[in-house]
Amino acid sequence: MNLIDLTNDYLKVKEMAENGGIPFEAVADTLDGLEGEFDSKADGIASLVKRLTAEAGAIKSEEDNLYKRRKAKENAAERLKSYLLGQMTQIGKKKLETASNVISVSLSPPSVRIEDEKALYAIRPDLFVAAEPKADKNTIKTLLKGGEEIPGVFLEQKERLGIR
Repeated sequence: MNLIDLTNDYLKVKEMAENGGIPFEAVADTLDGLEGEFDSKADGIASLVKRLTAEAGAIKSEEDNLYKRRKAKENAAERLKSYLLGQMTQIGKKKLETASNVISVSLSPPSVRIEDEKALYAIRPDLFVAAEPKADKNTIKTLLKGGEEIPGVFLEQKERLGIR
């Protein structure tokens, strides 16, 4: 029997007992049995949650390690590209073909470099994009906890499950 069925049976027996449909002794024994099965199933689910959480943590750790390795490889490749570009530029070589590679030096597409954004904003504010405003929820929470009322804003608390 699954947890949902056990819950439904428990609630049915409890309702029958409240309505006086079955004797107290039978109700107590039945509820004890259902509660024992429920507790066992809930314990199994909690154990599964703990195992899955641990596995997710191990995967996250491995992701972090792989990310670090990837970044190290990318950085090493960029350093080598920069080194090769510098050496080819020094000797004036624009292209090199080998059996396994074609290496060429060319200009990149133009990109914008701004030396002083504040100065640019002072003379051309139309070149700036305004960011969408975002509510400061920490400040709002502090105000609400302090008793301030803000229309359309309230503190919300939900039930959560703790497993240790």
